[in-house]
Amino acid sequence: MDPNQQDLLANALSSIADAVFITDRAGRIVWTNEAFSRLSGYAAHEALGRSPAMLKSGRQDPEFYRELWQTILAGGVWRGKVVERRKDGSLHTVDETITPLCDAAGNITHFVATLNDVTLRKKEGDREHFLAYHDSLTGLPNRALVLRLLEQALAHCARSGRRLAVLFVDLDHFKSVNDTLGHQLGDLLLAAAAERLRASVRKSDVVGRLAGDEFTVIQTDLVDSRPARALARTLVQALGRPFMLKDREVQAGASVGVSIYPDDGASPEELLQRADLAMYRAKEQGRNRSCFYGASRDPPKGG
Repeated sequence: MDPNQQDLLANALSSIADAVFITDRAGRIVWTNEAFSRLSGYAAHEALGRSPAMLKSGRQDPEFYRELWQTILAGGVWRGKVVERRKDGSLHTVDETITPLCDAAGNITHFVATLNDVTLRKKEGDREHFLAYHDSLTGLPNRALVLRLLEQALAHCARSGRRLAVLFVDLDHFKSVNDTLGHQLGDLLLAAAAERLRASVRKSDVVGRLAGDEFTVIQTDLVDSRPARALARTLVQALGRPFMLKDREVQAGASVGVSIYPDDGASPEELLQRADLAMYRAKEQGRNRSCFYGASRDPPKGG
């Protein structure tokens, strides 16, 4: 290769947008480009002679690195997504490719690593995935995720012989709040109601927003329906207290319908539908109360 070509290659590697570093066979860094310094925070003189282990975030286990070294020492090209740590301690995600360089005899002498920062792309992807299964206003699981989680919980109940309760929660008088006080206060009411629901359940229970002012709670690992009766009463009381929204006191209340597995259904759709029917019965009886789908399990009036 003539000197002009060598200069061209050197300039290309130095100027390429992706971060690049080269190590010797033992893994000591012998060269870096400017993009590497921008990405990692390490100037060239700080990186030379050091191991790429200085970039480790602790997010990958030892087996990850064993497989990496097995691949490149065997002459193969390794590609993967890696979470790495900058000099300032912050983390970023890169698509990394490591290519062995061989001499004329075929012996590996160096490794070239190229790193493409995909942190923003990963965050955007994570956000898109989150929004696909969560309500953007409250952060609660949406109907699609609720159905999936309920299906998983039912499978566990079938194996363990336990019961579960589905509580369908509908805010009373939400439409009048929205119509008279505006959608902004309506959204604040929904968000505040979601927080009260979260605070009223166990960590093992699921709270979701189905649509509009309709929420659901999945109460798992039950021996009988008594905990569901108690939780329904707790939810009615929690949502019956006034809400302070932008220095304005707002009264809402809630009607709660309850269905029990396996008595009232065996599928997510059946249990949600029957909890919904019980909720409408609670509204017909005067609102701000709970009802069970099975009439014999209806709690006393007012709770």
